[in-house]
Amino acid sequence: MFWAAFTAGRLGAVGITRRVRPVAVLVASCVLATLAAAALIAARGNGAPVWIATVLFALGLSPQFASMLAFASEHLPLTGSATAGFFAAAAVGGLSLPWVIGQLLSGVGTGAFPVVMLLGGVATLAWVLVLGRLLP
Repeated sequence: MFWAAFTAGRLGAVGITRRVRPVAVLVASCVLATLAAAALIAARGNGAPVWIATVLFALGLSPQFASMLAFASEHLPLTGSATAGFFAAAAVGGLSLPWVIGQLLSGVGTGAFPVVMLLGGVATLAWVLVLGRLLP
């Protein structure tokens, strides 16, 4: 369900981002992902709420990477090396975050995963809001 919703969200974001500024898409997607992660914590493993929160979390995550690049391109000249820096940073996150989650799962248990998702959503939302204020 996660990957189906993620794919649908990416496809839907293409049309939305043509009409809405990237910063608005980023804020909305971060809020949705954060609320969905909180709902996962509140669901405590109960069937239907977990499925719904999982779909909403995927929909919240799906437009973020492309919208962040579009947001950056509105405020910075995106050269090849700058774009490479974005992809390198994303790769480091893609390598390190699963390791951290794995360490938490083995030490704390499966309840750690929604908490990590919630903290990641809050951190991403905070960073988007900070950048939205700092950049002209």
